[in-house]
Amino acid sequence: MEASFLYWWLQTERVRRPWSEASAGTNINNLKVSTLISTSVPIPPLAEQERIVAAIEEHLSHLDAAERALRSAVARLELLESGAVDEAFFSFVERVPIREIAEVRGGIQKQPKRRPNENKAPFLRVANVGHGRLALDEVHEVELFEGELDRYRLRPGDLLVVEGNGSPDQIGRSAVWRGEIPDCVHQNHLIRVRPGPSLDPEFLGLYWNASSTRQQLTSVASSTSGLYTLSTSKVKQVEVPVASLPEQRSTVARLATKLEQFSTLRAEIGTAAKRHRALRRSILAAAFSGRLVPQDADDEPASVLLDTIRTERAAATPAKGTRKAKTS
Repeated sequence: MEASFLYWWLQTERVRRPWSEASAGTNINNLKVSTLISTSVPIPPLAEQERIVAAIEEHLSHLDAAERALRSAVARLELLESGAVDEAFFSFVERVPIREIAEVRGGIQKQPKRRPNENKAPFLRVANVGHGRLALDEVHEVELFEGELDRYRLRPGDLLVVEGNGSPDQIGRSAVWRGEIPDCVHQNHLIRVRPGPSLDPEFLGLYWNASSTRQQLTSVASSTSGLYTLSTSKVKQVEVPVASLPEQRSTVARLATKLEQFSTLRAEIGTAAKRHRALRRSILAAAFSGRLVPQDADDEPASVLLDTIRTERAAATPAKGTRKAKTS
């Protein structure tokens, strides 16, 4: 049997899906040997196997080139988007430390005594804060004590900044809180930046996630241990642009339009990527259903190939020896 033919057959949905279902486990999925050896394999004539492999590899080489082009498009799009955000803030020459126009405060440390019981509240963690977005599908709860809700309650417009991360490109990632959950508080690994009356929250959110700002955050957060960590004192040092509220809101509006365009392009690339994966599955399905290459009546029948395989297997199996009779 052609080894490449077997390889491509094992990549088909017809094989992979039953394997995935059979290998489901509690913690780690494992494919059992019994499942593997019971998997049926089509055996067309050897010449047809070779034609199928050649056709598969030719089609998939074109798809591989398309996939590389999609990855390149995503990379270029990210660069263009990053450049557009940075450019929006270049014209603001004057900068001031964030502590002068916003309140910076830490959050609640999770401890055994904080197990939610009588006075529980929604509790945001680092996992809930992405790069310019919030993930609120899984929000934990925490026990609060007297006066803590007033002290730690989030307000619409607060910027939540991640305190630390081992990766420099993730340091200080943040998202604007817009009041999605009432009476919500946050953990101590999230730093709350509450803009004052002269600072538009959306303007701050866009600026904070700009690549040029990330360089500033990385600089103040760097440590000799390799872990990049922010603190309230470090965050207070970060400089932000000085502009009138109308200028800030105009900047946000212009950026929102551009970012929407980038989002549309990203969605189109995502659609193309899904189509690419579907085509790949379709090519493999066609290959093993006799629709990708023509069959040839002059090919040596598969039955002859099977007989050859059986003969070779029998010849490779050592014969069982006979035991000698014991002598008394």
